[in-house]
Amino acid sequence: MREGELLALRWRDIDFERDTIQVVRVLKSRTARRQIELLPEDLEILRHHRDMMRREGHAQSHVFVSTAGTALNPPNFQARSFKPLLRAAKCPNVRFHDLRHTAATLLLAEGVHPKIVSERLGHPTIAITMDLYQHVSPTMQREAAVALQRALGRNPIVESEACHGGQPGGQSGKGRRTPQVRKPARTQY
Repeated sequence: MREGELLALRWRDIDFERDTIQVVRVLKSRTARRQIELLPEDLEILRHHRDMMRREGHAQSHVFVSTAGTALNPPNFQARSFKPLLRAAKCPNVRFHDLRHTAATLLLAEGVHPKIVSERLGHPTIAITMDLYQHVSPTMQREAAVALQRALGRNPIVESEACHGGQPGGQSGKGRRTPQVRKPARTQY
């Protein structure tokens, strides 16, 4: 989620029964309305946070509030909460938005479909996601080529030297490269 979406998040936006968050508002700009699915462990952390807030007398409508129980604004959140947490965790000094970027990159690198990543980020189109995170795709290109060969029932490694005109490296007797011919994939009906 974007920083403004998190700071505007209210308890009523979290559905503990369906394991989801409804992103419906943002501070100071428009937001992409969407639903984000969470794991039970994530919801347990949120329940614990809500219980702590209640014990401190801050059972407000917002999920994230100041120590006084008031809504957070972005500059105060950065200076008083986010940056001290980074230092305490001995993490590099990164922008809050870098966490979102890292999450998207990790999801794509793990093979999560770009459409799902796009929906989780709240991008209006998958093209925006892929334009922003295209640096992830070069490592996936080789995997895609191998996966396609596997799906077609082919071994991605050249089957035999016969495919290379009888000469190692695919050279014909006249020094020209001969085209590699592969057996067609078997079609099963």
